[in-house]
Amino acid sequence: MKYILRVLFLIIIGLAIQPIHAEGPCPSGQIDIDQRCGGGYCQPVCAPIQNYNNNYAPPPPPVRWADRWGAIAIGWVSNDHNRGVFGKSSDAVSKANAETIAMNECKSQGGGDTCYIATTYSDSCIALAVGVGHGAGTSGGQNIEEAKQDAIRTCTKAGGKNCYALYSNCSMAVRVQ
Repeated sequence: MKYILRVLFLIIIGLAIQPIHAEGPCPSGQIDIDQRCGGGYCQPVCAPIQNYNNNYAPPPPPVRWADRWGAIAIGWVSNDHNRGVFGKSSDAVSKANAETIAMNECKSQGGGDTCYIATTYSDSCIALAVGVGHGAGTSGGQNIEEAKQDAIRTCTKAGGKNCYALYSNCSMAVRVQ
């Protein structure tokens, strides 16, 4: 009889030590699909139960992007038509803002009334290439290298000799949500 009581006592103690889970080791609404074991310890891998109480998480809000603008204005120094000047802008919130910034910079470099907007761009890259002999060219692209190469080709076609990229920059859209 003593032996049976000892065995029952050990069984009861053994059951009391084990954790008891009413719905298993996973949180409510999830099911145990696997186990990851390591270092003598196993942890359940849980996954959502499909259509559990028909509670669906709302979809995330849609991603929104805001355009960013840039511009290049070019002109000539008022008393020296052999010397060109330029103004630039990037990451402006509007086309008008980008143009205003570029025009003001061109004028402040001595271009005065000769300044004009050569190009505007948004969510891309731009380059301005110049060369000997009044050659100049602007071009856009998805990256700076592409824009530079195209601007140099445009400058050469416009009659420039030894054209090179004088300015390049990107104004890429910014995630706002």
